[in-house]
Amino acid sequence: MLPIDMSLLAGWLPQQRWFGGKGAAIASVRDVDRAQISPGLILATVEV
Repeated sequence: MLPIDMSLLAGWLPQQRWFGGKGAAIASVRDVDRAQISPGLILATVEV
């Protein structure tokens, strides 16, 4: 599986309407678990 760029994810999350922490700065993003569903599709659990 390809690595997930957590810095890109940290910049993308606050722009999402469903993300609840819009007002607070993201201190860290950590990859907790991943599973490849099909080629090119990965389900990831991250801790923010």
